[in-house]
Amino acid sequence: MLDAATRAERDDLAGRVTGQAVSIALPELPIGRHMFAQMPVRTEPEGAAWDAAAYDSTTPWECIYRDVILHSDAGIACLGGDVVADTLQQTDPVQNSYEERPDGWHIVGGDPVVLDGAWVSLLVGGHRNYYHWMLECLARAAGASAETLDGVRRILVPMPRSEFHLASIAYSGLAAGRSLRYVAPSETLRASEVIAPWSVTGYHRPHPCIVPFFQRMRDAAPRRDETWPKLLYIDRRGGDQRPLVNEDELVAALVARGFVPVRLETHPLADQIALFANAEMIVAPHGAGLTNLIFARPGTKVLELLMDGWVNWCFRHIAALFELRYDCILGRQRDDSGWVHARPWSVSIFHVLAAVEREAG
Repeated sequence: MLDAATRAERDDLAGRVTGQAVSIALPELPIGRHMFAQMPVRTEPEGAAWDAAAYDSTTPWECIYRDVILHSDAGIACLGGDVVADTLQQTDPVQNSYEERPDGWHIVGGDPVVLDGAWVSLLVGGHRNYYHWMLECLARAAGASAETLDGVRRILVPMPRSEFHLASIAYSGLAAGRSLRYVAPSETLRASEVIAPWSVTGYHRPHPCIVPFFQRMRDAAPRRDETWPKLLYIDRRGGDQRPLVNEDELVAALVARGFVPVRLETHPLADQIALFANAEMIVAPHGAGLTNLIFARPGTKVLELLMDGWVNWCFRHIAALFELRYDCILGRQRDDSGWVHARPWSVSIFHVLAAVEREAG
């Protein structure tokens, strides 16, 4: 693993801290706490408690590779024939062109393309997912030192695949005065020096450095003359994971109270940013669409709907960091067999409406 002891043993691997860990206060859950006190749940990260008073953020730092091979758009790092195990996170052997054999991992590909000079790498696995792209890929630039971003003007970025990939790069300002090189899924590169800012949101413990980064992105997004809804419901009926079996009923009840259901996957990034930036209250089942809380204004009310078989606190932590008013409702999975993200579940319409009316009052 890429720990301090490993780095100290090698001449081709080093690290430097670029910031300090911070304790972020977590607000109480006025509605959710009553449900968590009575219902057993599976939490992510494991051991995270609903009644925790705070979380400790990650520590921003940079990894410096020398004479490194970077494989695929995930940036799997190889040094002297050794694979850096940490860089395999969120990767897949088929998508990222490597094999796991009895004697270790082997990359699959042709001769590497040689890159001259020093590069900054934002390559990371899982970036096809909106959450991982925003918070595990682009957000790494927020944890990079000014020395790195000002001194190394060439950046490695995964090959864009969707509108949100291209738009977010444009709004981030990373391309201003810099050269971006897009890396394909099966491509292999070799460079004399690569500086890789490490995750500043790892294990769902986002660092405050991401706040101004995403505020600048929000402000850079183009605006259009539109009346955006103040009450927003993030509609997941087009998704294929964690199907909410009574979502039709839930949507009807919320529409009757002035909420506008939105399927974010049908909107360009600029509109998604505007929807969250202008909303006064957001109700949503847990899902990648809530990543857009990074564009909401302080004080925005957020009600997240969670399944008892998969309680992931990543958006509660983001809400705390961005000074949003967060609460949650706990629903029940219909069965506990098979892959957790394929399990159907339901939520109490009564409890959702009670929480909405409490916030409205």
